[in-house]
Amino acid sequence: MIGKALIFLGLLPLLLSAEIVSETAETVSFRQRSGETVTVHKRPKRAVVLHISLTGMWYAAGGKAVARPHAPRLRVLPEAARSLPEVGNYYNPDMEKLLSFDPDLVLLHSKRGKHWEIQKLLRAAGVESVCVDYANYDDFLSLLDFFARLNGNPPEALALRKRISDEVDALCRVSVSHGNPSFICMIASGEGFLSETPRGNTANMAARLGARNVVPDASPVRVKFSMEQLMVADPDVIFLLRTGPEGKNFAPRLADLENRPGWRNLQAVKNKRVYELEAETFLYLPGERYPEAFRRLAECLYGKMKTEDPEK
Repeated sequence: MIGKALIFLGLLPLLLSAEIVSETAETVSFRQRSGETVTVHKRPKRAVVLHISLTGMWYAAGGKAVARPHAPRLRVLPEAARSLPEVGNYYNPDMEKLLSFDPDLVLLHSKRGKHWEIQKLLRAAGVESVCVDYANYDDFLSLLDFFARLNGNPPEALALRKRISDEVDALCRVSVSHGNPSFICMIASGEGFLSETPRGNTANMAARLGARNVVPDASPVRVKFSMEQLMVADPDVIFLLRTGPEGKNFAPRLADLENRPGWRNLQAVKNKRVYELEAETFLYLPGERYPEAFRRLAECLYGKMKTEDPEK
């Protein structure tokens, strides 16, 4: 009898690489960032996806689910998951309701520290657990592989992963030959602006395309980057990500930026190379739409390019 399982994604310091360490015909063993190795069973029948950004990837890897958290934007979900029953907000799900679905697999997200507590509760209830990360394209590729293995490596999932990676790799090979402009990716929130480190989703894509992030590497995905630092770095390109329902937090944050001394002196502003990016594609992780997202960024960085792969 297959034991109950939870895939748990929590926010912890980056201690070790999260990765698959072994596999059998029935199980996959996965080392979490904490260093702990957990084993989960393949081919779950009653999965619960507890984070929106994982839902599309889980379905693309051949999985199905019996429940999910509340989703304010149903359009970011695969159509098959939109009518699933909800188990509350993913920040703080209703544990009683979650367990009422008798799940044999639960998917959680690494950015939610609360989920580490949920992992302990589920273990106490006899539910297996594993903690993974999903912050950028690198994570997407490794998780799509992991999820496909959990679902028995369906040919459609393997073909999808190859198609996406082939398209992205070809575009990156073309882009890097066009130079390496500097950039910053700024996220508008209710508290102002944060900037993506190289671990951030949009920053990760731009770097793969040959651009240079002016924000230093760090464990967090986003950090504070002062106006003084921005003036010194003076990037060639500025990406602004919208947040909040329909980007409602964006307009006042942008107005605040435009009113700050020195903003209009930045070369990206003077050269009209400040680009607003929608949350659904660049903040919430595009999943199967990664080739589209890479192409959009490449056009912002380099303009219209020939798409022929120089290696062909």
